[in-house]
Amino acid sequence: MRQALVILLVLTSSFLVPVPAPGAAEGPALRIAQVTVEPTAPVAGDVVTVRFQVVGLQETPVSGLQGRVLVLPVVGSSDGAATPIAEVRSAREIAPGIYELGVPLNEPGRWRLDIEATDGIASAVSSSLLEVSPRLAAPLPSDAPLLLRASSWVTALRFDPRTGSIVRLLGETAVEAGGMTYVVRRSSFPVGTISRLYGGLWQLSLVLTDVHSGQELRIDLDPVRASLQPGSTSTPAMTMAVAGASDKPVILVYRAARLGQSWLAEIIAIDSRSGEVRARQVLPGALRGTQLLPRVAVTSGSQLVVFERLLSLDASGEARVSILDAETLEVRMSRRWSFDAAAFADTDCLANPTIDGGALSTTQPRWFSWCRDSSSSWLGLWDLVTGQTIARIVADPTTTVLLPSHDGRWLFLVETRLRRVVALDADTGERREATRPASENETTTLWRRFSGLLLPDVQAASPLSLHAALSPDGRLLYTVFPSTDDLGDGIWVYETATLDPVEHLLPGWLVRGVVVASDGTVVAIAEGSSGDRLVVLDNTEPRLIVTVPERISEVLQD
Repeated sequence: MRQALVILLVLTSSFLVPVPAPGAAEGPALRIAQVTVEPTAPVAGDVVTVRFQVVGLQETPVSGLQGRVLVLPVVGSSDGAATPIAEVRSAREIAPGIYELGVPLNEPGRWRLDIEATDGIASAVSSSLLEVSPRLAAPLPSDAPLLLRASSWVTALRFDPRTGSIVRLLGETAVEAGGMTYVVRRSSFPVGTISRLYGGLWQLSLVLTDVHSGQELRIDLDPVRASLQPGSTSTPAMTMAVAGASDKPVILVYRAARLGQSWLAEIIAIDSRSGEVRARQVLPGALRGTQLLPRVAVTSGSQLVVFERLLSLDASGEARVSILDAETLEVRMSRRWSFDAAAFADTDCLANPTIDGGALSTTQPRWFSWCRDSSSSWLGLWDLVTGQTIARIVADPTTTVLLPSHDGRWLFLVETRLRRVVALDADTGERREATRPASENETTTLWRRFSGLLLPDVQAASPLSLHAALSPDGRLLYTVFPSTDDLGDGIWVYETATLDPVEHLLPGWLVRGVVVASDGTVVAIAEGSSGDRLVVLDNTEPRLIVTVPERISEVLQD
């Protein structure tokens, strides 16, 4: 009986051993036969076209595959430890067995492109080396770019969600005018002799960089007389702020200079296309103080709001609100008052807030700011014309994101710790809240447990402003809530009409921020080992992942 059993096992095993078919070719089931990369001499910020052909055992083209390309460093990392700076998925099949991808090359140096194709069972891999030169000319145009701030306060990152291209632009701030976005940088230099006692003439220059095309326009304003900053021998007592009329190609420049103890301010309207000065308005009356902090904003009703705050060394201060016609610069209203920097009254907080907010537009312009009194922190909403407090909401500024709607009609409060969303009516100050909080279902919980085995467990603190974003039409609100454990919670999507959660994107991902491009593309900001990863979504799935070798700190334009 034992011998019969042994014979049966041997016969069974012999049937399980695969026998090559007569004439069958040996080797891999898939092979990348040809790879082309164009252009062959890219510069930083370019997007190269990677085209590759995949064949099977009989050297025939293989269709219906999934393809991706990884961009990895060549120098300084072993193959096993190299971290890709870009990953592009969803290759397009342009002919039977021929696939194509656009791959961003954002950093100069020597890079390796790892090309992969798979049918879910078999796979093929090929590599190509590429030298990327530094960019010296203007970048290629971008249709719907995102403008992000990283570690440097004098440069902005222009990220194209369609291609993954990243280009660095010089500038301290950004404005939108006539449907275009510009990065603005300024400089000042003396004209003639400068006296430590009487100051002198100073030339103020602006450079506007078109974010879409990368083209620059330099604007030299007429010189202005100013004293020197206290304790300085070369820095003028001047300040500037800019705002844009989104529906007109006009940039509004606020410029103020101090002579002695008095500040004189003016508004200059500049054509963003030609750099010509269209109009000029001197704000009536001089202001007195040591430090001047101006804010300017254009409301949806074509009103220019100018909010000036002056502080003195004795903790006293003066504030002035001026409302002008954004096109003619006619002064429609001006109101000024004194305040105590150490007091807790509502009017004192409007002039000297704990954390400044910004303008909202309804029938009358509003202003919101964070305040603190002897008992708690609170958010205040004011009517700028009368100074009346419209709303006062107790909340924690360290865990609450403030996000104005695109039309300035609503102010959304996203309390990340409580997972609560509140909409504040800028006109009446009335509040409405979500009736159903964001919470995990059983499927999401299981997914998070499973994805914890696959995803990195690193997480860094991120600026609060990155935790919420609105869709271009204002219909959807995207939020990122802090995770309660080592696993991420992805992105929650709310309808602004009901404030109810309607979708959960990237469950299990450690997302530290979310931004939305002007064409509606959603980009998640995820933690990486050497910087942040920008994850571009195609509907709900990642299509493109680009690593930025630094941390994103803010979005520079809506």
